[in-house]
Amino acid sequence: MATITVSNPGSTAVYCGDLYCSIAAGGSVTTTRAVSDLSRMASLQSLIAAGTVTMSIVYSAAERASGLVPETEVAAAATGVGDMETLRFTLTAGGGGSPDDVTLYDLGALPYKKFRIVDAYAYVSAGNSGGRTIQIRTASGGSGTLCAEISAATGGRTEQTTSVTATSAITNSSTVGLFARRSDSAIAGEVVIQIRIES
Repeated sequence: MATITVSNPGSTAVYCGDLYCSIAAGGSVTTTRAVSDLSRMASLQSLIAAGTVTMSIVYSAAERASGLVPETEVAAAATGVGDMETLRFTLTAGGGGSPDDVTLYDLGALPYKKFRIVDAYAYVSAGNSGGRTIQIRTASGGSGTLCAEISAATGGRTEQTTSVTATSAITNSSTVGLFARRSDSAIAGEVVIQIRIES
Protein backbone atom coordinates (compact mmCIF):
# COMPACT_ATOMS: atom_id res chain seq x y z
CA MET A 1 0.00 0.00 0.00
CA ALA A 2 1.22 3.48 -0.90
CA THR A 3 1.28 6.24 1.71
CA ILE A 4 -0.49 9.32 0.34
CA THR A 5 -0.21 12.79 1.87
CA VAL A 6 -2.68 15.40 0.63
CA SER A 7 -1.92 18.99 1.65
CA ASN A 8 -4.09 22.09 1.54
CA PRO A 9 -1.92 25.19 0.91
CA GLY A 10 -4.96 27.47 0.88
CA SER A 11 -6.52 29.66 3.57
CA THR A 12 -9.82 27.76 3.88
CA ALA A 13 -10.66 24.13 4.62
CA VAL A 14 -11.22 21.81 1.63
CA TYR A 15 -13.47 18.75 1.58
CA CYS A 16 -12.20 15.71 -0.35
CA GLY A 17 -14.92 13.16 -0.99
CA ASP A 18 -12.48 10.38 -1.87
CA LEU A 19 -10.82 10.73 1.54
CA TYR A 20 -14.11 11.34 3.41
CA CYS A 21 -12.71 14.32 5.28
CA SER A 22 -12.02 18.04 5.31
CA ILE A 23 -8.40 19.18 5.11
CA ALA A 24 -7.77 22.22 7.28
CA ALA A 25 -6.22 25.37 5.82
CA GLY A 26 -2.46 24.84 5.73
CA GLY A 27 -2.96 21.26 6.94
CA SER A 28 -2.57 17.80 5.47
CA VAL A 29 -4.05 14.32 5.69
CA THR A 30 -2.07 11.09 5.35
CA THR A 31 -3.63 7.77 4.39
CA THR A 32 -2.69 4.49 2.70
CA ARG A 33 -4.16 3.28 -0.57
CA ALA A 34 -3.38 0.71 -3.22
CA VAL A 35 -1.76 2.33 -6.26
CA SER A 36 -4.63 1.05 -8.41
CA ASP A 37 -7.10 3.10 -6.30
CA LEU A 38 -5.58 6.43 -7.32
CA SER A 39 -6.97 6.40 -10.86
CA ARG A 40 -10.52 6.05 -9.45
CA MET A 41 -10.26 9.02 -7.06
CA ALA A 42 -12.05 11.59 -9.24
CA SER A 43 -12.64 14.10 -6.43
CA LEU A 44 -8.98 14.11 -5.42
CA GLN A 45 -7.83 14.37 -9.04
CA SER A 46 -10.11 17.39 -9.60
CA LEU A 47 -8.74 19.16 -6.53
CA ILE A 48 -5.15 18.53 -7.65
CA ALA A 49 -5.88 19.70 -11.21
CA ALA A 50 -7.41 22.92 -9.84
CA GLY A 51 -4.37 23.54 -7.66
CA THR A 52 -6.54 23.41 -4.53
CA VAL A 53 -4.50 20.63 -2.94
CA THR A 54 -1.13 18.98 -3.54
CA MET A 55 -0.29 15.31 -3.11
CA SER A 56 2.85 13.31 -2.45
CA ILE A 57 3.15 9.52 -2.59
CA VAL A 58 5.57 7.19 -0.87
CA TYR A 59 5.39 3.78 -2.52
CA SER A 60 6.01 0.62 -0.55
CA ALA A 61 9.07 -1.49 -1.37
CA ALA A 62 6.84 -4.08 -3.04
CA GLU A 63 5.21 -1.45 -5.26
CA ARG A 64 8.55 0.02 -6.29
CA ALA A 65 9.86 -3.45 -7.12
CA SER A 66 6.74 -4.29 -9.18
CA GLY A 67 7.64 -1.91 -12.01
CA LEU A 68 4.04 -0.70 -12.12
CA VAL A 69 4.34 2.61 -10.26
CA PRO A 70 4.55 5.94 -12.15
CA GLU A 71 8.21 6.54 -11.35
CA THR A 72 9.22 3.81 -13.82
CA GLU A 73 7.13 5.45 -16.55
CA VAL A 74 8.57 8.95 -16.22
CA ALA A 75 12.11 8.25 -15.04
CA ALA A 76 14.84 9.68 -17.26
CA ALA A 77 18.57 9.41 -17.62
CA ALA A 78 20.85 11.83 -15.78
CA THR A 79 20.86 14.28 -18.68
CA GLY A 80 18.30 15.42 -21.22
CA VAL A 81 14.51 15.49 -20.92
CA GLY A 82 12.90 14.37 -17.67
CA ASP A 83 9.63 14.89 -15.79
CA MET A 84 9.52 17.38 -12.93
CA GLU A 85 7.59 17.27 -9.66
CA THR A 86 7.03 19.95 -7.03
CA LEU A 87 7.15 19.07 -3.33
CA ARG A 88 5.81 21.46 -0.68
CA PHE A 89 6.33 21.29 3.08
CA THR A 90 5.23 23.41 6.04
CA LEU A 91 7.78 24.51 8.63
CA THR A 92 6.22 25.26 12.03
CA ALA A 93 8.18 27.56 14.32
CA GLY A 94 9.96 25.94 17.25
CA GLY A 95 11.26 27.51 20.43
CA GLY A 96 14.08 29.37 18.71
CA GLY A 97 17.66 29.91 19.77
CA SER A 98 19.26 26.80 18.26
CA PRO A 99 19.37 24.79 15.01
CA ASP A 100 17.00 21.90 14.40
CA ASP A 101 15.76 19.50 11.72
CA VAL A 102 12.32 19.14 10.18
CA THR A 103 11.81 15.70 8.66
CA LEU A 104 10.44 16.02 5.12
CA TYR A 105 10.87 12.32 4.27
CA ASP A 106 12.20 9.84 6.82
CA LEU A 107 15.16 7.57 6.07
CA GLY A 108 14.23 5.05 3.39
CA ALA A 109 10.89 6.74 2.69
CA LEU A 110 11.62 9.00 -0.28
CA PRO A 111 8.76 9.28 -2.79
CA TYR A 112 10.86 7.97 -5.71
CA LYS A 113 13.78 5.58 -5.89
CA LYS A 114 15.95 8.24 -7.54
CA PHE A 115 15.50 11.93 -8.21
CA ARG A 116 17.52 15.10 -8.60
CA ILE A 117 16.85 18.33 -6.70
CA VAL A 118 17.06 21.12 -9.26
CA ASP A 119 15.58 24.04 -7.32
CA ALA A 120 14.31 25.04 -3.89
CA TYR A 121 12.85 28.17 -2.38
CA ALA A 122 10.92 29.19 0.72
CA TYR A 123 8.13 31.44 1.90
CA VAL A 124 9.41 32.66 5.26
CA SER A 125 6.62 33.83 7.59
CA ALA A 126 8.48 34.07 10.92
CA GLY A 127 11.92 33.78 12.47
CA ASN A 128 13.70 35.60 9.67
CA SER A 129 16.95 37.31 10.59
CA GLY A 130 20.26 38.14 8.94
CA GLY A 131 22.39 35.10 8.20
CA ARG A 132 19.69 32.50 8.92
CA THR A 133 19.22 29.66 6.43
CA ILE A 134 17.24 26.54 5.65
CA GLN A 135 19.35 23.69 4.28
CA ILE A 136 17.87 20.71 2.45
CA ARG A 137 19.95 17.64 3.40
CA THR A 138 19.77 13.88 3.01
CA ALA A 139 20.38 13.27 6.73
CA SER A 140 19.60 15.04 9.99
CA GLY A 141 21.97 16.87 12.32
CA GLY A 142 23.62 18.82 9.51
CA SER A 143 25.07 15.65 7.96
CA GLY A 144 24.41 13.92 4.65
CA THR A 145 24.49 15.66 1.28
CA LEU A 146 23.70 19.38 1.15
CA CYS A 147 21.19 19.59 -1.72
CA ALA A 148 20.06 23.20 -1.37
CA GLU A 149 20.45 26.17 0.95
CA ILE A 150 17.76 28.83 1.15
CA SER A 151 18.13 32.22 2.78
CA ALA A 152 15.89 33.00 5.77
CA ALA A 153 17.35 36.46 6.29
CA THR A 154 14.14 38.17 5.19
CA GLY A 155 10.45 37.36 5.22
CA GLY A 156 8.42 36.43 2.16
CA ARG A 157 9.67 34.40 -0.78
CA THR A 158 13.40 33.70 -0.51
CA GLU A 159 15.69 32.01 -2.99
CA GLN A 160 18.69 29.72 -2.78
CA THR A 161 22.02 31.05 -1.62
CA THR A 162 25.14 30.59 -3.77
CA SER A 163 26.64 27.89 -1.52
CA VAL A 164 25.41 24.95 -3.65
CA THR A 165 27.08 24.86 -7.06
CA ALA A 166 25.61 21.64 -8.54
CA THR A 167 22.34 19.71 -8.47
CA SER A 168 22.16 16.62 -6.26
CA ALA A 169 20.88 13.20 -7.33
CA ILE A 170 19.39 11.26 -4.41
CA THR A 171 18.80 7.51 -4.30
CA ASN A 172 16.38 6.11 -1.74
CA SER A 173 17.99 3.87 0.89
CA SER A 174 17.81 3.11 4.60
CA THR A 175 20.38 5.85 5.26
CA VAL A 176 18.91 8.54 2.98
CA GLY A 177 15.92 10.78 3.63
CA LEU A 178 15.16 14.46 3.16
CA PHE A 179 15.43 17.00 5.97
CA ALA A 180 15.12 20.76 6.35
CA ARG A 181 17.98 21.91 8.61
CA ARG A 182 17.02 25.28 10.10
CA SER A 183 19.87 27.40 11.42
CA ASP A 184 17.36 28.55 14.05
CA SER A 185 14.20 26.64 15.00
CA ALA A 186 12.24 29.91 15.08
CA ILE A 187 12.13 29.94 11.26
CA ALA A 188 8.63 29.20 9.99
CA GLY A 189 6.90 29.11 6.62
CA GLU A 190 6.90 26.82 3.60
CA VAL A 191 9.64 25.09 1.63
CA VAL A 192 9.08 24.23 -2.03
CA ILE A 193 11.45 21.75 -3.70
CA GLN A 194 11.48 20.97 -7.42
CA ILE A 195 12.74 17.53 -8.36
CA ARG A 196 13.55 15.70 -11.61
CA ILE A 197 12.77 11.97 -11.50
CA GLU A 198 15.56 9.77 -12.83
CA SER A 199 16.21 6.09 -13.41
